[in-house]
Amino acid sequence: MLVRLALGLIACMSLADMCWAADAELILTHGKIITVDDQFSIVEAVAIADGRVLATGMASDIERLPRAPGARVVDLRGKTVIPGLIDGHIHFLRGADFWQSEVRFQGITRRAAALEALRVKAREVGPDTWIMSIGGWSEDQFSDDQTPFSRQELDAAAPHNPLYLQVGYGRAHANSAAFDKAGINLVDAAKVDQEIVERDGTGSATGRLMGPRGIALVRRAFPARSVVDKESGALAMARSLNALGITAVYDPGGIGVKAADYEPLERLARAGELPVRVFRALWIDTPGLAQVEATVATIRNTRAFQGSDRYDLVAIGEAVYSPQHDNFRQPLRPSPAEAEAMRAIFDAAAETGLAFHMHAIEHDTAGLYLDLIEQVAKARNIRALRWTLAHVWTLSPDQIVRLRNLGMNVALQSGSSFDATRLRTAGDAGLAMPPLKMVQDSGLPWGLGTDATVVGQVNPFITLAWAATGTMPSGRRVNNTPVAREQALIAHTRANAYLAFRENSLGSLQAGKLADLVVLDRDYLTVPADQLFAIRPVATMVGGRLVHGTLD
Repeated sequence: MLVRLALGLIACMSLADMCWAADAELILTHGKIITVDDQFSIVEAVAIADGRVLATGMASDIERLPRAPGARVVDLRGKTVIPGLIDGHIHFLRGADFWQSEVRFQGITRRAAALEALRVKAREVGPDTWIMSIGGWSEDQFSDDQTPFSRQELDAAAPHNPLYLQVGYGRAHANSAAFDKAGINLVDAAKVDQEIVERDGTGSATGRLMGPRGIALVRRAFPARSVVDKESGALAMARSLNALGITAVYDPGGIGVKAADYEPLERLARAGELPVRVFRALWIDTPGLAQVEATVATIRNTRAFQGSDRYDLVAIGEAVYSPQHDNFRQPLRPSPAEAEAMRAIFDAAAETGLAFHMHAIEHDTAGLYLDLIEQVAKARNIRALRWTLAHVWTLSPDQIVRLRNLGMNVALQSGSSFDATRLRTAGDAGLAMPPLKMVQDSGLPWGLGTDATVVGQVNPFITLAWAATGTMPSGRRVNNTPVAREQALIAHTRANAYLAFRENSLGSLQAGKLADLVVLDRDYLTVPADQLFAIRPVATMVGGRLVHGTLD
């Protein structure tokens, strides 16, 4: 163990100029520290100084390190510590917009409990205030009753608040107050809007809205958000993520999200006020072939890695060419001119030396992208750029070989931890979507995330438990290709640090790396499988600073 301590201090010297010379400011001892280093080492104690890990090792060794004046020693009493969790694909900026108005249903396994959560929120916010749940849930997650919510039920839950519940991008539910805000008639005997507003035999609205057009009817009535609102929403969402053990996120942008929209986040990060690290991709809307030249020019003028370990632009994505953006069971079918436009966009990123994080749900979409990227790779070396396919629900073994040959990676998400749509549409084949074990066994670099907030829930322990058990929190089996707990944890920490080009500073608890860590209320490695979903952080630290909970 003394050898490990000495080697750790040498590594510290190579990674952080001041770290080896610093005295310990905080020592966490007598715990189970899961370092997630290359050997997946488990040690008893960790020392922290200047926001970084000073050393890890046996409690007796770490406690003998020199200490700074006022240094604190915390006895963990056997608690488990893991590196800070990194969500490898979460739409943080977009999710923060209305975060303070939301009731998130992740982990709720009973329909009655979801309704109670809405009633509690209504009491908290008072009358006339919007209450929302903008995705990250579906009726599939309820074990007691999977009946869609009716307008009358939502009226009873929040009689004096406009209330809106969105399920992915395909449908939503709203109460009478929300219909009123949106100017939608509750009764229309002619049922002229039947295709987007579900109505019963008398023309009364059931509360269900169908498709993007139905969703838009209510969303257009949402309150406007000021810059101050956006900043407070970002802080509120960051603190909520901290409470779940998340210390860093990879934000791939989103439709309509522009670079300027990130200015509030960048300002908070520069001021040291953003308690979660944000690494993002530059989303470029390219509405048609006439705009491809402008997109290529934007890419060529983009410079990554100009920020810090708190906030940085690290990639292009996740859109490639806006009219060709696939969905489940809807692979891309570009014209020859559109395919050539995509190849030109890939080539511009390769020429500029930029990472690309691209949206590819379907097998055929992944195949199309690989065809185009292989053409680009004949003239340009992309291996060091860490290009990533995100989602890949139907990836095949031959595509994994092609990905490895190109030096590419994949980012997988836990959508089926609450939504069984893929089982209904793909049958038994849906139980292998995404192919977790096949990807793990291939040796291909891969990371875990949620795709929150619209099509994903935000709790990383639900994602970890889903990856390790193949089930929803309710116990319903949704994936037959789970991986080991250790492999899931690597994918949610060290692997995601690699995909964000931060493997030298994040992702594991090693000397010289930033002290992002989570103290857990139970042992991730040994609790019964059904308890994995219920793990909660006792404390979360970002850069050695407590951002959630207590160490006492």
